[in-house]
Amino acid sequence: MRTLFLFFLSFFFLLSLPQFDFAGVNPTPIQSLTIAQSSHLPKSNFHPKDEGDDKLGAVIGYFGILGFLISYLAFYKKESSSEFLKFHLRQAFGNALLGVILSVAAQVIGSTLNFIPGLSWIFWLLSFWPLINLIIGIINAVKGEMKLLPLIGAFFDKTFKFLK
Repeated sequence: MRTLFLFFLSFFFLLSLPQFDFAGVNPTPIQSLTIAQSSHLPKSNFHPKDEGDDKLGAVIGYFGILGFLISYLAFYKKESSSEFLKFHLRQAFGNALLGVILSVAAQVIGSTLNFIPGLSWIFWLLSFWPLINLIIGIINAVKGEMKLLPLIGAFFDKTFKFLK
């Protein structure tokens, strides 16, 4: 548990550090446009502070069922939550369920059909799929992108309508 806490702490610490351009002699912060600063996008009441909260909620949501519950209870407000947060919560919930289903299937198949060579290895390799989706989802959430998870993200987006 302490290792998981240190991982979260170091992850969010690294996210909070400013980005520097090390090509020049004196490092200078890279200027980035936020949604509120870009002139070609329509004006809305989406504040950059809310964008950080939504990104944090989206990232936390990808860490299993517990992370989804924390993100859902802390950041998801039906009136004020953005479509960005809702999208990533749908993807995160589906990914967590996929992990549970594949884990149970690997245990059941591995213990009951162990006489078939290689079958348990196939399910063991499939159990890494949610981990890969977790990494892709966190990268997309940190970048502020609404990309579907590979192969099954569209199914998650259609199935979990209760998060709209």
